[in-house]
Amino acid sequence: LREDGTLKDIEYKTNKQGFRDRHFDDEPGIVCFGDSFTFGVGNTEENTWPAQLGKMLGSKTWNLGIPGVALDAGVYYAQNFMDEDLPNVSGICVFEPTYGITNKVMRRSDPDRLIYQPWHKLYYSNVLSDQMKVRVPEDLQEEFMNSLVHTALFQQDIMLKSLENIAKEESELFLWLHKNGGTAFVNGNDEWLMRMSRSLTNRIVFPEEYTWTIQNKKLMPKIEFTLNGISFFSDLMGDYNFQNIQFALGVGHYFKIELEEIQKGIAEYIPKNQRSQWVKWRNNDVLLDCYNANPSSMELAVHNFSQLHGNKILILGDMFELGKEEISEHQKIIDLCEKLDFKNVSLVGTRFGKCKHNYRHYPKTEMVKLLEMNTSSSFILVKGSRGMRLESLFSS
Repeated sequence: LREDGTLKDIEYKTNKQGFRDRHFDDEPGIVCFGDSFTFGVGNTEENTWPAQLGKMLGSKTWNLGIPGVALDAGVYYAQNFMDEDLPNVSGICVFEPTYGITNKVMRRSDPDRLIYQPWHKLYYSNVLSDQMKVRVPEDLQEEFMNSLVHTALFQQDIMLKSLENIAKEESELFLWLHKNGGTAFVNGNDEWLMRMSRSLTNRIVFPEEYTWTIQNKKLMPKIEFTLNGISFFSDLMGDYNFQNIQFALGVGHYFKIELEEIQKGIAEYIPKNQRSQWVKWRNNDVLLDCYNANPSSMELAVHNFSQLHGNKILILGDMFELGKEEISEHQKIIDLCEKLDFKNVSLVGTRFGKCKHNYRHYPKTEMVKLLEMNTSSSFILVKGSRGMRLESLFSS
């Protein structure tokens, strides 16, 4: 965003590992972890906070920001690849946005009422360093911490504008479509997208644009329905995935794809990589949905799972990177489980351990004892952040 309010192009250059930095080598430097704010979405490379930090310290900094993910992805990278890629790490810096306001932005629930305020912090984490087996040398720690204060002040000036930058950047797509007479398929239930696309001449809104008569709809444990006499089956589950299928139907219809071909494509999609993935374990049906987790996705998963008939078991792992709100957000999930009358619930992780509940609790994933859960012909939901590695419970 230029000073006069007009948009300018931002060029993103990444190395072969996908990070916004030069190719990794053995130069000593400070590793900077975080999300899209660390990566520098909507910002030039020299104005990202890792670049500014390096300038202030007179040291090489490595930008390991990953847009769209939580910090546990960075921890996973560090534990498995960093020793080889960056053998001479001298320190770690982490950018952690406060969850509450970030979540408002991500949900886009009420964009007009967002308050721009200081809501981020930079900190050096000895705990994280211990996990990653690296540490800032003692003679550098004071200088390092002082530089973070200055970096925070610099980043404050940028971050106060970054919410506007996000909106501007996302609006570029709709501006281009408007100028070029393009067509947009828009989720009518997303208020933000509806407002952003309201100037388009060619806007197809789902599900309002199509008046399909869907019959025999079943959402759990897997989606089934009938449309125009054709039976559809999907390995996906829940209302939120049914909306995605409706969207796919509309796009296919627009491009004049035969309904039978759409039916085949939907049936052939098999979820993998712990994303709404059904697996068999002994005589149980296990829903692995533990690639990642945040309060919104956890709430949806628990709500949808409550609609199943039969013996239901929940194995819920900690949600990472929620900042000061982490305990209250975990407590809300526990309260929801109690409200929905779940009896067989196992909570995994230190964050759940700080909440009030009467459920079974395990501080670490490797301490979970499945046999204590009385599993027998049950539906089991497994949900948690990537770093919890809950899928390992069912690897054998």
